[in-house]
Amino acid sequence: MNSGVAYKVVSNIPQDLSSETKKIGTHSGSFHCDESLAIGLLSLLKEYQDGIVIRTRDETILSQCDIIVDVGAIYDAQKHRYDHHQASFKDTFDNDKFNKIRLSSAGLIYKHFGRQIIEELVGEKATIDQKDDIYLRMYANFIEHIDANDNGIEVSDGELKYKITTTLPNRVSRFNPKWNQPSTDESLNLGFSKAIELTRSEFLESLSFYVDDWLPAYQIVERAFNSRFQVDSSGEIVLFDQFCPWKAHLYVLEEKTNSIGSIKFALFQDVKGDWRVQAVPQSESSFTSRVPLHKDWRGIRDEELSQKSGIPGCIFVHASGFIGGAKSYESALQLAKLSLESSVEEPELKKSKQE
Repeated sequence: MNSGVAYKVVSNIPQDLSSETKKIGTHSGSFHCDESLAIGLLSLLKEYQDGIVIRTRDETILSQCDIIVDVGAIYDAQKHRYDHHQASFKDTFDNDKFNKIRLSSAGLIYKHFGRQIIEELVGEKATIDQKDDIYLRMYANFIEHIDANDNGIEVSDGELKYKITTTLPNRVSRFNPKWNQPSTDESLNLGFSKAIELTRSEFLESLSFYVDDWLPAYQIVERAFNSRFQVDSSGEIVLFDQFCPWKAHLYVLEEKTNSIGSIKFALFQDVKGDWRVQAVPQSESSFTSRVPLHKDWRGIRDEELSQKSGIPGCIFVHASGFIGGAKSYESALQLAKLSLESSVEEPELKKSKQE
């Protein structure tokens, strides 16, 4: 997979610059994550991989560039002008799922060049449909939060319980000169070059996950999903013959088969050869389980858990009930089955008390 090239970052167009070299314009001064990533994305394209970055606010210089990002108050893809700061700019990613966050320059470049980037980098490793899926997932799980951050949109409403200070935008901001250091064109350009490399490498790492890790897991999850009734007659427990990233694929398979919410537990072996039973979350980003493990077992371990549950070889059940462990497949399966039975009994008990 092409890792891109380190761009030369300057403040003016070199007089001896070859006419073949693509000139990528952006603003001078302090920089942010969105334009760093936008230019990092361009560096992954064959057309721009040997380019040079010009950081200026001089329109005379910018007008000589082949593509302009995050400056100039113009969004015109035909002219390769990609700014988002103007009041008239209201564009989102234009997808049913991603229509609430206004794009930053990162989202703009990804919207126009993302499919081409994925095509050039992924090639025949994935089908057309799979590359389309990766394109959307990379926006959802990598680009969108950078768009939101640049537009000052918090991850949730209300007071946040804690702060995350190691986000990509935070790390990029630290490449700017410190308040008590000289802020020169040279120091800013050097910092911006580092920011481009950081954001590009993070993007590539995420893309590699989807292509080399996440995508091959689909067949494993599909196999488990199709054989779920062989595991338990309820069809609510899946057994993976090999551990893999499974949640996203499971939700896709449920949607394809009109059985959303049907799977409650997943069974798989850990690296030690013990067995895990994991409750399926309500959604891919949720910490709430569809059906957690039995409430009477939560936070209990080993022999005490075996005695409490009546299941031999228990190892643990997490305090929240989202995961548990056992020494054998049979015991892990029983943890799941008894938890399912309990989840059915509890609503009936509540109903009888109300009556």
